Amino acid sequence: MMTALTAIFGLMPAALSTRIGAQSQRPLAIVVIGGMIAALVLNRYLTPVLYSVVRRQPPRKEGAVWGGVD
Repeated sequence: MMTALTAIFGLMPAALSTRIGAQSQRPLAIVVIGGMIAALVLNRYLTPVLYSVVRRQPPRKEGAVWGGVD
């Protein structure tokens, strides 16, 4: 997550630039930033949901011991 955020913030000047050379750098920076944001959201929110669907187990109750044994 920190790596993706660092890349996103590092490419912001290239995505917002209007100077000479920005015509070639700006579209690439925008695409990379969009891809990093999409990957960040998918990994953060979709992956845990997919794991719970594949395992077909309800989420553990609060205070349950690891492995589901009380």
